Amino acid sequence: MSDLRTRKRILGICACLPLLGLSALSAAGDLESRVRNYKEFQRLGAELGLSLDRSVTWKGLSHDSDFDELANLTKADVELCVQYIAEPARTRYERYVAGFSAYKLAPPLYASFIRRLLVLRERGVLSTIDLVHIANPPVHGVPDVIYDNYQRPEIQQLIRSLLALPDLPEWARNWFIFESDHGGYYVRLLAWLRTIGR
Repeated sequence: MSDLRTRKRILGICACLPLLGLSALSAAGDLESRVRNYKEFQRLGAELGLSLDRSVTWKGLSHDSDFDELANLTKADVELCVQYIAEPARTRYERYVAGFSAYKLAPPLYASFIRRLLVLRERGVLSTIDLVHIANPPVHGVPDVIYDNYQRPEIQQLIRSLLALPDLPEWARNWFIFESDHGGYYVRLLAWLRTIGR
């Protein structure tokens, strides 16, 4: 009887081995794909970062096919983008381009992405200024996810987190206040300033 049980166990194990092998092959294929995607992300980020560094106006980035490809890589695996930004060897402009490429993320994922960058800031990997430029792209034609989705609760919470940064420059603070109210603050401020001028 025990010999029969042993044979059944052996047959069960043998039947499972091909499945384990396929699973291991699949995991190896996923890793290989991820490494390939990261190398492509590095190439695109470096090229676009250099281009951005040399540009005076930063125009045209949103119409660049390489930037679109970078945005698609970020949308498919945001971890590639966070890992790239966290690398100490990256220039400011390489980080900017990588961060700008997150514009295709859905607002909740975008808020989560910026929160991850807040953690990098706390660790000293990313400066507050770089974080502000990534969260509020000064690039013509690149969608501003925070501004476009200001009414969403996760974006409002994100704006509050950004406003709470102790070293946030005043111009950035004003911009995030503007975005949190979708311009209403400035409309009221301009109306008030007009009354003072009379």
